[in-house]
Amino acid sequence: MKQTHFGAHLCLDGYGGSISCLNSKDTIKNALYELPQILGMERITRPKVKHCTPRNLKDSGGYSGFVIIAESHISIHTFSKKGFLTADVYTCQSKLAKGKIISYFKRTFCLKSVEINYIKRGLSFPKQDLY
Repeated sequence: MKQTHFGAHLCLDGYGGSISCLNSKDTIKNALYELPQILGMERITRPKVKHCTPRNLKDSGGYSGFVIIAESHISIHTFSKKGFLTADVYTCQSKLAKGKIISYFKRTFCLKSVEINYIKRGLSFPKQDLY
């Protein structure tokens, strides 16, 4: 199949999640270990997860985590008091297994609903090296 773009970027917003899962550093770290394997991607760093303190009414704190994969990156940001998370799965492969990703996040964080934005990246990516 001819590749028509550089990569794919799935942005997931999850609602109604389990406060205990969203507020668990271990759950987030495990997700960043497991998801690349499930998607057939290669982790090139260990997942990094940091607690984030509340900043304002909109941002009541939670956790942010990130893992670099050979194909690009995966990030997760939780807002446990709101039952909310945002996640990005970005790859230079031309496709992502959207269904697997959505199911994984719904199951892992007990999300009641999700919003998905799927972006084809690099629509004009050069076919040949310029130099």
